[in-house]
Amino acid sequence: MTNTSIDTIYNKVVHVIGKIVKKSPENIVDDHQLIEDLGLDSLLFLDLLAELEAEFGFELSIDDFDPEYFHSVRSTVAFMKDKVSA
Repeated sequence: MTNTSIDTIYNKVVHVIGKIVKKSPENIVDDHQLIEDLGLDSLLFLDLLAELEAEFGFELSIDDFDPEYFHSVRSTVAFMKDKVSA
């Protein structure tokens, strides 16, 4: 997966977020905060993590559950880029 482009990662993450919060990916932007702007709650957060794991094909560890990584669309994309590149 190390050859995955940032555009591909961005599109996958936005698609997953859109699926979870029931919004069209076209209406989701980098600056959207997952809780405040998109209405993500604790149950939806668990769904998001499961969907990201399925989409990218790896499991996230307990150390990955830092709110800093999942604050906004931008931070989630950056986090997943780092995970894919690792």
